[in-house]
Amino acid sequence: MGTWSKALVPPELDSSLNLLVLGNLAQHETSAIANYATEVIQRRDDFGEPRENFNRDWADYKNGFGDPAKELWMGNENIYMLTNNEDYMLRIELEDFEGNKRCPNKSTRQAAREIYLFRHTILTVLKKDFNFRPWKPHYCQELSAEDCEHRVEYGEIILGWFAQYSHFKIYSEGEYYKLEIDGYDGNAGDSLNDPWYGSNNSPFSTYNRDNDRSSLNCASMLKGGWWWKSCGRGLNGLYLNDPQDLTARQGIVWFRWRGWDYTLKKAVMMIKPRGIIGTTTS
Repeated sequence: MGTWSKALVPPELDSSLNLLVLGNLAQHETSAIANYATEVIQRRDDFGEPRENFNRDWADYKNGFGDPAKELWMGNENIYMLTNNEDYMLRIELEDFEGNKRCPNKSTRQAAREIYLFRHTILTVLKKDFNFRPWKPHYCQELSAEDCEHRVEYGEIILGWFAQYSHFKIYSEGEYYKLEIDGYDGNAGDSLNDPWYGSNNSPFSTYNRDNDRSSLNCASMLKGGWWWKSCGRGLNGLYLNDPQDLTARQGIVWFRWRGWDYTLKKAVMMIKPRGIIGTTTS
């Protein structure tokens, strides 16, 4: 567990809040924009052995754990103090084991713009280089078929696979750090708002504090603390090197993108005050 220290916070916040985050997190993972900070609140990735354990108890998830330069959970109490003093948004960036991820360099951006504008003439030439996936209409249900096709192809290169929410907050420990999100945008699907297996309006649970609506202990069964509703899937499970391991459902799963039994290579959860321009990338 890392050293703990005060974080950069908006100047309007009372310093008596004594907001704590992992030591050096500000230097590693925040981007000051108009006196605000974009904060990484969770990261999962392959940093080798030994791996960070996310199957932790209530106290660890409350206070936070991990290495600010590697895998981490900022801490529910810290997230609560941030998101209850200002309106925050959440962005989740995802990567699978097939290399579908963010590609932000200048030449790739230019190529993506050309594909977006002239896809029928150069898509075939660039398909191999940029690892296009077959278009699937359910990736963005609210758009027309043509708009969705353009958006998915463009998004895979420019934006990677992501889910973003214009409103994000969690409630106090007395309300079990209940999650509240709204305003989905993105191309990875809205797993958090799924009516049966999502997380919106759900309390946080760990193996020793079972607050979910299921008769089962979801955190214990799925190997990580999360805003479990009915033992769906979450991003704090086991880190597995095989995306379709027999225990993949206990892994890092965003079911509206790669399905129920595919564990991801990487996931990053970031928050920032709503209305601040720009996005911090992982």
